[in-house]
Amino acid sequence: MVEFEKVIINFDPSLIRSKMSKVDYVLFKRGNDNMYLNLFLTADGSSPKKHIPLTFFTDPTDYYIHGQEVVNILSMHVTPKKKILP
Repeated sequence: MVEFEKVIINFDPSLIRSKMSKVDYVLFKRGNDNMYLNLFLTADGSSPKKHIPLTFFTDPTDYYIHGQEVVNILSMHVTPKKKILP
């Protein structure tokens, strides 16, 4: 699992002329190889308070985060997956 360090809260696709309009958050970090690891999240249609991955990719530049409002991640909470019993 990637331990992200920063998040874009209000991703504005118009700043980079992107068509990714359904993005709510972008978690990212710069890896040891200087590549940016970008995880784009969108609200889950069945539960808007939950967010699901929209896409994940690496980029050698800060293209997707440049000019965006960046916030440091202080902590993260992972909710364990519920087991479905037969």
